[in-house]
Amino acid sequence: MAHTRSPETSPPGPIPAPIDSGGSGVTGPGGSDAPDPRVFGCPNAVAACFEEPAAVFVFSGPDHVFTAVNRAARAMIGPDREVVGRRYREAIPESAGQRMAELLDDAYKTGSPVSGQEWRVLLDNDADGELEELYLTFTVVPIRDADGEVTGLVAHVLDVTPAVCARHAAEAQATAFENRYGLFVQAAFGIDQC
Repeated sequence: MAHTRSPETSPPGPIPAPIDSGGSGVTGPGGSDAPDPRVFGCPNAVAACFEEPAAVFVFSGPDHVFTAVNRAARAMIGPDREVVGRRYREAIPESAGQRMAELLDDAYKTGSPVSGQEWRVLLDNDADGELEELYLTFTVVPIRDADGEVTGLVAHVLDVTPAVCARHAAEAQATAFENRYGLFVQAAFGIDQC
């Protein structure tokens, strides 16, 4: 049975045209500052949600064409990288082999949300040709039309790199301490610890 939504929550028609919120918020058609008629509810509240600290990516179609990204998303993938209107695989070519495109494929095909915790991803986010290591926690949810068919995806992504790196450093420090302690006990008391 197809999933349906009530008229109050169901967006009319196909996926909206690209929206680029690289500026101060969600912009209307053609980049105007006029309220966007495709946004339901209070436009300022929607814009505030879109400009949260998490990266938000909106994709349309089975090829995952970027239709919107927020400021945090631009910072994550590279502020100078033009992705709106481009397919994920061509816009982020270094993601090949990192299972992100396949994850988007799975979410689109199954119509089920997917998520990941602390996924290690390598991105060239400053366009210098060198890949930077990021750890991302994310949820990808399908966008459905009025008939319940999947027409796109929304990805909500948190960069948890600082927390993961801090934990890795603390774990390395704890391991080093345990090793030093074991050597001390062995030297002081002649006890071989297991």
